[in-house]
Amino acid sequence: MSDTANPSVPQQITAAYSDENGIATVAVTWSPSSDDSGIAGYTVFRNGVEIAGTTTPGFDDTSIQVDTT
Repeated sequence: MSDTANPSVPQQITAAYSDENGIATVAVTWSPSSDDSGIAGYTVFRNGVEIAGTTTPGFDDTSIQVDTT
C-alpha cells in the first residue's frame, strides 16, 4: 500500500517562552497530524529554514538568544 494522501496540517499550535539562568527556551507544541499511513515525524522551520526534526508533536527551541524577538 502506498501513501497517496498528504497528512493533516498540525493544529492548536502554541508557544511558551521561558528564561532560566540566562538560557532562553521556546516550547512549541501542536496537536498531532493524522495520515492513512501514519506519521514518521515533523520538521521544524524558523523563517523558512529547517532547524530540527522530531517524532513527537512538540519541540523545545534552546537556540534562541535572550531578549530577542
